[in-house]
Amino acid sequence: YGPGPHPVVSIHHQCVGELGKGLVIGARWPQDGVPEAIRHPGHPFVVGVQWHPEFHLPGPGAEPLVAMDSGPLMMAFLKAALRRAGRLRR
Repeated sequence: YGPGPHPVVSIHHQCVGELGKGLVIGARWPQDGVPEAIRHPGHPFVVGVQWHPEFHLPGPGAEPLVAMDSGPLMMAFLKAALRRAGRLRR
């Protein structure tokens, strides 16, 4: 997504307390510093988000999004899954 800020729908009551080995924080909620995204730079596709990307997808005829478009994140996930399954060429 490049440099932010990128608004997200943050409606959770739990958060990452301690990162696992090799994981880094990719995004924080600016108001409280809570990690909203984590990743593992040493693996092809290890991404975790604590916002709700499904709430970010615009429907047909929907109003413009206030939150960032999660379409690129969802497509990256689907492509990584297909590659892993051997069904998509790089």
